[in-house]
Amino acid sequence: MQKRNSRKFFRIRLEEMIQTLRHEIRSGSIAIGSYLPSESDLEVRFGLSNASVRNGLKVLVDEGLIEKIPRVGNRVIPPVEEGRTTIKFG
Repeated sequence: MQKRNSRKFFRIRLEEMIQTLRHEIRSGSIAIGSYLPSESDLEVRFGLSNASVRNGLKVLVDEGLIEKIPRVGNRVIPPVEEGRTTIKFG
């Protein structure tokens, strides 16, 4: 009988994936406008299920680091400057 890993173990790997991708985006290792590796590549790289990878990518979308383009992939977007508002008058 094979021993199953606890949920805590998967949560740790999910957090590791999110933090690693966040760091790669902010440091410029993954350039703005480029695409992240495919979900299946991320599954293999971090040892997670497809559902877990999608949950992690949703966190990055919510943080404004990437945008999800259906049937294409996940693209890195420029950071949104908080606290700064631009008003244009016609």
